[in-house]
Amino acid sequence: YVPNSGWTEESRGRRAAFDEEARKFVAAHRLAAIDSAAVSAAAASGTAGTAGTAPGGGGRDAVDDLLRPRPLLWCGDLNVASGPRDSTDEAFFCAEFPRDKFNGSRKAFELATPPDHRGMPAFLPSERLRFKACLAAGGLVDAWRALHPLDGGGEDGAAE
Repeated sequence: YVPNSGWTEESRGRRAAFDEEARKFVAAHRLAAIDSAAVSAAAASGTAGTAGTAPGGGGRDAVDDLLRPRPLLWCGDLNVASGPRDSTDEAFFCAEFPRDKFNGSRKAFELATPPDHRGMPAFLPSERLRFKACLAAGGLVDAWRALHPLDGGGEDGAAE
């Protein structure tokens, strides 16, 4: 579950904390997914440290195989539109504000809300920056954008 930013400082704080935890996680697991129990079992197999052991035969090669870099795949709805091209109506979503909380006054909302927290949750500039930081920290790729680079816009999301 990825928390949505919501309209309140508390909910934005939960989302920011999640994003930071996720960034740290993907950075720590960027190149290796290590099963420590399997490493211990391979090392204790009786041939640990023996050079030239056949792959899958235990020992040092088994440990090396478990420690080799592996890709990290992160899937799911991350509750963020990474850029304008991922929005059906960017101007509308970025202009939204909780009317009931501010008696319908956009001016009151803007005075009370930092610019990077303005707009509908999932479209906030602060969320997009943290999402990009998570991708960069983990060496991850937005697969949809990599496969459809021109859908809805160019690299920066601007319509072409």
